Amino acid sequence: MSSPVQWSREGVIAVVRIDNPPVNALGQSVRAHLLAAFNAAEQDPEVKLVLLYCAGRTFIAGADIREFGKPPQAPILPDVTRSLESFNKPSLAVLHGSVLGGGLEVALACHYRIIQDTAKVGLPEVKLGLLPGAGGTQRLPRLAGVARALEMIVGGEPISALEAMRSGIVDELYDGEPLAAGLAYAAQLLAQGAQPRRSGQARVPAAVGSSNAELLMAKRAEVQRSQPGLFSPLRCIAAIEAATALPLSEGLQRERALFLECMESPQRAALIHTFFAERQAAKVVDRDASVTVGNRMALHYIREAELLVEEGASVAQVDAALREFGMATSPFALLERSGLKLDAVVGEPSLAVKLESAPQRLWQRPIYALINEGARILEEDIAQRASDIDVIFLTGYGFPAHRGGPMFLADQIGLPAVLQQLREFHQQHGEHWKPAPLLERLVAEGKTFAEQDQQG
Repeated sequence: MSSPVQWSREGVIAVVRIDNPPVNALGQSVRAHLLAAFNAAEQDPEVKLVLLYCAGRTFIAGADIREFGKPPQAPILPDVTRSLESFNKPSLAVLHGSVLGGGLEVALACHYRIIQDTAKVGLPEVKLGLLPGAGGTQRLPRLAGVARALEMIVGGEPISALEAMRSGIVDELYDGEPLAAGLAYAAQLLAQGAQPRRSGQARVPAAVGSSNAELLMAKRAEVQRSQPGLFSPLRCIAAIEAATALPLSEGLQRERALFLECMESPQRAALIHTFFAERQAAKVVDRDASVTVGNRMALHYIREAELLVEEGASVAQVDAALREFGMATSPFALLERSGLKLDAVVGEPSLAVKLESAPQRLWQRPIYALINEGARILEEDIAQRASDIDVIFLTGYGFPAHRGGPMFLADQIGLPAVLQQLREFHQQHGEHWKPAPLLERLVAEGKTFAEQDQQG
């Protein structure tokens, strides 16, 4: 099997080519061979500059998803980018397609960058409950400033090639074929006597109109207000803050510590589950079946919220508890869409006061109703997998992505604990809380919904 990274010489230019279809992902073999190619080029006395480009439709588009959830294999990407930046010969990254995640971090570690005018760049790790862990939080603010770094790292959305150039992330736009454009620009750099230009040695530029500290404070407040309970966005902000206060070596240490915190977060596991569940569901889920599953489960969710109000909680209390849990859509908004009215429902104030001190109790019943009905739907073969149910509620009913979906949440809580709570609700609130037979069976067999999916 040939190496996914090859290098050759074009005169005094070492041309390093990554060819790892379909998206040139940064698997262990690519990382190892990339480092080896740069080392070989640096040791060749004839080489004056290293040019990095990718075959196919895109530059490196991120990590290799086949390595998600597995122990890291050396060389890890932070070590690769640290080595690339420290090389004593100038390097040029020639970007095209989707330059995302670790791909952008590799580019930032190179000394010069040009980009095809139709390309985009981004650091979407926050969407997987992570932060850019290979220097992205330290190098991007030094090149583009804190405001742009916050936008890209905390927001997770890509920007265009033109925006990247205007922000100082890349040096020039090009059209046409990457290798030809790269060789032409490399010749210009050599003619100008270009030397290594390390992003990590730059100072974070001052903000325009306010201080960097004010930008960081405002973003932190915005995240706490709009994304309460989310773990990784606040760690992203802390990492960017480190870039403004620490030299690169210490900033990278801080970034690594924050990255490892994110890796240990249950939210990261939930978001990774969501990522794979959406990919799997897109292949097989029938749209009509999705509507059937979603509406049937939503009725149980709405009913429990309505019963809580009938028992004495206020609409505001139930809404607040579910918002704190992370639900984007109020059950009462769903009620109103379906034509039902709550005007006649009046709670008992004394009970509402008691419930106010137990927000978890308020969200538990609507959410556990989803879990129980989801188990019934699986038992009846209306949905093929628990992960399909998760996707339906994540994409159509406002279930928070950082909790992974109702069935994933049940696995995270532990099915024995879920079953015990359902039995208590059954005893307290009636027959509609009878635990689903599938849930009883999985607990008896010591299995999870995820394990059931794998067997099915």
